[in-house]
Amino acid sequence: MIRKFLCLFLAGMVALSVFSLPNPVFAGTEPQLICKDPVAGNYSITFSWEQVPGAAGYIIYNCNTAGETVSKLTAFPADCLSYRAEGLQPGKRYDFRMCSFEGTEISPENQKFSPLFSSVPLGLSKPRRLKAKAKSWQSIKLTWEKQEGAVGYIVYRWSKKKNKYIKIADIKGMEKTSYTNTKLSRKTKYTYRIKAYTSSGNKTFYSSTSEKASAKTLKSYKGISLSKPVSKVRCVSKYGPRWGRFHKGMDFGRPYGAAIYAAKSGKVTRARQSWGGYGKCVEIASSQGVKTRYAHCSRLLVRVGQKVKAGQKIAKIGSSGDARSPHLHFEVILKGKFVDPGLFY
Repeated sequence: MIRKFLCLFLAGMVALSVFSLPNPVFAGTEPQLICKDPVAGNYSITFSWEQVPGAAGYIIYNCNTAGETVSKLTAFPADCLSYRAEGLQPGKRYDFRMCSFEGTEISPENQKFSPLFSSVPLGLSKPRRLKAKAKSWQSIKLTWEKQEGAVGYIVYRWSKKKNKYIKIADIKGMEKTSYTNTKLSRKTKYTYRIKAYTSSGNKTFYSSTSEKASAKTLKSYKGISLSKPVSKVRCVSKYGPRWGRFHKGMDFGRPYGAAIYAAKSGKVTRARQSWGGYGKCVEIASSQGVKTRYAHCSRLLVRVGQKVKAGQKIAKIGSSGDARSPHLHFEVILKGKFVDPGLFY
């Protein structure tokens, strides 16, 4: 009886001593992630987790697809609850596991890990809406849509001699969306493509190549070039003798209300609502002794004294004055003399 009582007493003391021990400090159990799935970014993956009581820090391991740890990615102190892995290859799957540690790091062999979590980093998509437009007889301007996340763009031009695209410019700046290619040959077609790029960590990543865009440099006359005054040049009446009179310009057929553009940068010297047979008309004085007139408009969009740039919308197609149908009567005056606009197109 006494022996039984002593056994029960000793067992109770052992149990009491176990339950009276302080709670064990957390180590080797899996942290709970705030997000079930990591957040994929451009060439990066961001993941976060909840703080585990008693943990001195956390470790993230790279794993293979079977969930086996391959290498330690990095370690964090207890107050760090998120991490962004950068410089990753877009389109490639990355697998991770996490564990916590107490005091000193615990080796993967005797550590409990979180469930495997995976993600695929995003990458820059190819630049969109690349456009090429001739600015003069020796320059072409490229424009494109801003690419989110890009810090710059590479411009390529097709080379017939090398039979491939060659790099011609590196445009730095996330806000840059245009480039002017100069010192070109006149009346020559050029084709372009671009790539966006960004940096992540110490690496530079490039998007796929954009769709191609082409433009033809303008024809010049005495070193002077003019851009098109309408979007589609369709001549319906040429410069020269016509119906017993001399036609001092060219007529371009376009629908009523279609846009009319300045053929050369300059200053508006006339913007008349009624000017004899011209009807509503705009006149622009430019450099190199050039004046251009735009007649039979339905509406004027500029005023006298206003400075305009080549390609800027200045009026709308109409049939005012002595016009019988909607069209643009376009004149070029060079140093006081009328010249054939056809010399420029």
